[in-house]
Amino acid sequence: MSIECRRLDKLKEAITKSENVHATLSYCTDVSHAFVNRREYRREVLLLLVKVYQDLASPDYLNICQCLMFLDQPDGVASILEKLLRSENKDDAMMAFQVAFDLIENEHQAFLLSVRDQLSSPKLKPETPAVTERNPSVSEDTQMADETQPLIATEVTVPESDDPTEVTYAERLTKLKGILSSETSI
Repeated sequence: MSIECRRLDKLKEAITKSENVHATLSYCTDVSHAFVNRREYRREVLLLLVKVYQDLASPDYLNICQCLMFLDQPDGVASILEKLLRSENKDDAMMAFQVAFDLIENEHQAFLLSVRDQLSSPKLKPETPAVTERNPSVSEDTQMADETQPLIATEVTVPESDDPTEVTYAERLTKLKGILSSETSI
């Protein structure tokens, strides 16, 4: 009723004082999509729902990200996914992957690509160039000119980091970007 009366303060109060906050939030999300015709007001309702979701003891990241998708805020979704990926808790990383898979079901590819592009890169050391040396198997007597000596790489270039959390983040980020790009499926 508070949605129909356009009383966001009462809506927040009703949600936070309800016996089942998660069910009430879910109901309000459904009502905002089904019955709120004015786009501006639906936006206000969804922003309020995002704030309430975030204030929960254990935030419902999936519903937060879905609301942010309806609000067309890829930066907000990217921020949440990055936070989950950077967490030391493996369950948080799994939650980020689950959120990405669930967002793909909405088939809003442009939004997902925008989220992917806004995820920050890991803080890895720059790649070191490969060290090259002259092929020692070619004898000096048979060489005609320096240009004919084949070069071989003695080292493989690999991004490195002193921080294992950045390496973990880089691995998780690669997987998440694959999901958001629809390169990885369930």
